[in-house]
Amino acid sequence: MSRMVLALVLGACARADDSAIPRPLTVDDVYSIATPTSTQMSPDGRLIAFTLMRLVDGAWREGLQVIGTDGGGSREIAGSGDTPRWTPDGSRIAWINRAKPPAQVWSAAPDGSERKQLTELEGGVSDFSWSPRGDAFAVTTLVKEGNVARTQIVLVPLEGKPRQLTHTEHHIIVHVWEPDANLSWSPDGKYIAYSTKPSPRFDDDYASDVFVVEVATGESRAVVRRPGMDMRPRWSPDGEYIAFRTSFGRVDRFANHGLGIVRLADGSMQDGGAGFEGGFLDGPYTYVWTDAQVVVFLGTAGFDTRLFALDARTGKLQQRSREPGTRSQLSGGWPSGQLAYAFTAEGKPWEVVVSPVEAEEPRAVTRLNPQLEERALPTLREISWESLGGTIEGLLALPAGYSPERRYPLITLLHGGPEGSARFGFSPELPSPIFSFEPDEYFVPMLTADGFAVFLPNFRGSGGRGEAFRRAGNGAGWTDRFATDVLTGVDKLIQSGIADSSALGIAGSRSGATKVIAMLGRTRRFRAASVVSPYPDFVRDYNKAGGADFRLMFEGMLGAKGPDLQASLAREQPLARVDSIATPLQIITDEGAFNIDAEQSLELHRALWARQIPGEVIVARGGDVAAAKERLRRTREWFCRWLRTPCEPEGGISAKNGAVGKP
Repeated sequence: MSRMVLALVLGACARADDSAIPRPLTVDDVYSIATPTSTQMSPDGRLIAFTLMRLVDGAWREGLQVIGTDGGGSREIAGSGDTPRWTPDGSRIAWINRAKPPAQVWSAAPDGSERKQLTELEGGVSDFSWSPRGDAFAVTTLVKEGNVARTQIVLVPLEGKPRQLTHTEHHIIVHVWEPDANLSWSPDGKYIAYSTKPSPRFDDDYASDVFVVEVATGESRAVVRRPGMDMRPRWSPDGEYIAFRTSFGRVDRFANHGLGIVRLADGSMQDGGAGFEGGFLDGPYTYVWTDAQVVVFLGTAGFDTRLFALDARTGKLQQRSREPGTRSQLSGGWPSGQLAYAFTAEGKPWEVVVSPVEAEEPRAVTRLNPQLEERALPTLREISWESLGGTIEGLLALPAGYSPERRYPLITLLHGGPEGSARFGFSPELPSPIFSFEPDEYFVPMLTADGFAVFLPNFRGSGGRGEAFRRAGNGAGWTDRFATDVLTGVDKLIQSGIADSSALGIAGSRSGATKVIAMLGRTRRFRAASVVSPYPDFVRDYNKAGGADFRLMFEGMLGAKGPDLQASLAREQPLARVDSIATPLQIITDEGAFNIDAEQSLELHRALWARQIPGEVIVARGGDVAAAKERLRRTREWFCRWLRTPCEPEGGISAKNGAVGKP
């Protein structure tokens, strides 16, 4: 059954009894959502430890839960905790407690009793991994040597004093987005695999290498050293192989990424995972060995994040997912014989699911948000259309109670990346629960609750469709390519009788916001626009103090290097056509945004203000919930005002909200 048909059947069932019509989603509902942000299967496959992000006393708090794989026995282990790690015998669960800095490792019995602090390290703990015997664990911690503090690996025995193992001057990689493969012990407990790069800089991911350190001596040696990205190692259960994420020797952000396998006996490497064809933002994300030969990983394909299996000996790659949806935070495999992960599909919130290893059969073990079961959530449809770039695809989120007899105000939401993609899940633009636990300014379920249809195009340059499609949006005329794809998609929705041509809005965050600014310099079809943390001045962003940390992104996106790149930056930057912008524009900038200068937003606002273009600028200082709610309220009001849509003050759909009769 296709996704569209499935959504329509479910919708028809829900409307068969008028008394069962869901109630509108409100802002309070949105901020009541609990989101699983990691999973950790117990060695015997009977329990799952998972972290749960939810609002507690007005602040977001990540706590630790344990539940049976049969869905029973749910209990809270720690009100504040992340990075759960079972002891090898499954008798205890350990985690990082960040309630009071610096962060330290704690542990407890599976029922939450016998809580104990295991570390008191001055530099805190950013990750840790148990030894195979469970009598010690390795941590990554800041160690000050001279006047410089660097992340190093320290061995912490349960009996005895901690001992520093590494003394590297490079940056040990601790990937907080997918914290599954930062430290990996050899099965015999003699070595620990890790990865480093020259500095914490983003682009230095493409100068990373894999090392092993001998626990007895502290001596390190490289096991994978070549150009490009080689990081996040994970040892096979028999000790013969190490799997790692790689760009296959290419220093190129838009090249294919996948899993590499190195055989420790002779150093031979197999890049069999190249058939995955994922880009930098496509994965592989988390991965686990299911036996001594097969490693399973999560990666993007189309609108989904799916399970893939790679045979370390033959290089054969197999896709194992059957159901549409987005998967994240994979755990389990060997020795449990099961997989656990977070899963979202059909516009429903994330849940923790379990599945057999060999063939995916996801079964939810949690019911984290029963309060939303009677709320109106969006229906997601896949759509496709023809553009100059061939067949383009996208997602369309429709309000609950959608009627084909009406046209709807349409908000086009451009993904970031720049090579990201819309995914089939609760928050389609954010494929990981780590990013989507807090509703952003363009939270799709809230926009549809206000009566808007939301269009999420995967234009040329997007992920999920292989390297050729990622590169199809790059080079001179960068904006014209994706703008053409987006506008032809909007035309398709108008011609299909879904979108109201007089009520078109557009929005985006970060790279998506930058694309919005670029489009506004080329079209006046949108009645209103809203952006968060754009960087329309490419020259300024590339040449900012400290040097460009996204050099590879600009080189790939604009198809230029060296002196030619500076000319391309000036020619292609959205700021070059700011005098052509006539669309009312709301700009939200966060002074603490990662790697984006808030002054760029203010510069853009001043340029538009001088030309008397309607707009407003909102400067965020701090990440408190009250401020986030206010930004959500302001963006909703902005689009309701300019698209002439009678939104409900507290969220929700009125009887005629957001739809106009077809002519």
